Amino acid sequence: KPEEVVGVVVARLVPEKGHAFLFEQLPPIVKRHPEFRLWIAGEGPELERLTAQAKDLGLEQCVRFLGFRDDIPRLLRAADLLVHPSRKEGAPNAVREGMVAGLPVVAVAASGTPELMVGGVTGLLSAIGDGEELAKNLETVLSDPELRQRMGEAGRHRALTEFSEDTCAERWLALMAANRP
Repeated sequence: KPEEVVGVVVARLVPEKGHAFLFEQLPPIVKRHPEFRLWIAGEGPELERLTAQAKDLGLEQCVRFLGFRDDIPRLLRAADLLVHPSRKEGAPNAVREGMVAGLPVVAVAASGTPELMVGGVTGLLSAIGDGEELAKNLETVLSDPELRQRMGEAGRHRALTEFSEDTCAERWLALMAANRP
C-alpha cells in the first residue's frame, strides 16, 4: 500500500469556499492517486450537502470531514499540502498559515490569494472556475514529492519574511506616515 498523501482544506463550509467545486474534480484524481486523502477542517451550513456529494462521487475513502478544529497548526503539520478552492477571498489566513507550516498550496486565484503566493514557486494557482486547471495542479503536486518539498520550503520562507507580524506592522506604519497630511 503506498503511503498516504494528505491534502487539507481549512474553511467554513459555505458555497463560496469552493468545496463542491473541488469535489467535482476529485474522482479521476483519486483513481490515479489512491494514496490521496483530503481532510476538510471546518463547519457550516453546507456539511450535509457536501457529505452527500462526496458519497455520490465515490469519495468516501478519500474525503474526511473533521469539523471545527482549534488545533489548525497541528493539523497543518500533519498534512502534505494545502488545498484552497475558494472563489471569494480577502487575504486568506488559511493560505498564509499553510505556507508558514511549510505546505505547498494548490489554490484558486481568487482576490488576495495570488498576492500571498508566488505561482509555480510556493504552490500552483488556477483561474476561478477552471476545474481542469485545478485538477491538473493538484495532480502535479500529488505526483512529485520533491516539488511539494521545494514549494513548501519556498512558501514558508515567503510567509515568514513577507507576512510576519513585524513586517506587516512596519509596512502599515510606513503607509500611514506616507499618507499624513
